[in-house]
Amino acid sequence: MDQAELLQDLVSTFKLNTTSKNKSDINRLSPEVLDMIESMIKNNKEVDKDNHTLADEKPSIILSDNEFGKC
Repeated sequence: MDQAELLQDLVSTFKLNTTSKNKSDINRLSPEVLDMIESMIKNNKEVDKDNHTLADEKPSIILSDNEFGKC
């Protein structure tokens, strides 16, 4: 038996657990949790919208000697 066959035999003994990421899992959540998730998503969208408006402004860089305690 060569190394490749030995390795294949050893690997075949392991079984991977499969996880289900179906939309049916969402149906098992309580309505309160779904409402909370929806409100969090809505709040995040509002915060993102506010952040985009602030990010569009150019930053003001002041290079004078009077800034940060320089005299």
